Amino acid sequence: MIVHDMETTSGNSQAVVPTIRRFQAGRRRTYNGDDKSLAKVKVTRDSAVDAALSRQLAESIKTVSKRVNAVNSSFEEIKHTISDPLLNQDICKNEGLVAEWGGLEEDFNTTLQSSSKVASGAGALIRDFLLVVMPYLMDDTDIKRKQKELGEYRAELDQGGDLAFNFVSNFKDISRRVQGFKKHWGSHTADVIEKLATEINELEESMSQAVCCTSLPQWPLKKLTKPRILHDRTYS
Repeated sequence: MIVHDMETTSGNSQAVVPTIRRFQAGRRRTYNGDDKSLAKVKVTRDSAVDAALSRQLAESIKTVSKRVNAVNSSFEEIKHTISDPLLNQDICKNEGLVAEWGGLEEDFNTTLQSSSKVASGAGALIRDFLLVVMPYLMDDTDIKRKQKELGEYRAELDQGGDLAFNFVSNFKDISRRVQGFKKHWGSHTADVIEKLATEINELEESMSQAVCCTSLPQWPLKKLTKPRILHDRTYS
């Protein structure tokens, strides 16, 4: 937004003097994250902005948007997979891993939302610099006043730069935690496979013992001969 102060100069004529003081409070509120709404960066055509720079910025935003969507899809897909009830039974229980992944997703979304607000504020500062600050530096306003205004303006830029650095650090930390989760899941899977193999071996041994215990002994049977017929004898 372009803000002008009407000041009376010598010769009873009015000159429009741009100022950067008024929009500093709004930028500060955005940087500190007080704005409850999720700000979105929108690229608009402006004669004051280099056309090639505008196109490059627009392409960069499209690329970032695609990658953010891809990351969100991956978070959802993995969460759906590891939350399958069939993967959370007996020796496969993985409540800890599900909670770990949920924390990662939550931290990523929080960092993303905060960085979006900062990016929106930074975009507005760039626009204000081109439309307000540059003309302000080129007018006939007292140089001391300009120095004071620019000092406050640079402080805003420095604060935004520090926040941007923190967001980059937060994203890198999340990336490291994702790699850690990958190792944890691999270790969990290996342990489950090992336990399953052990249980299969124990089951095989139990079945072998059961078969041996229930088998009937093969006793040798004598060959049956024709029975003799005993005749009663009468003794006188």
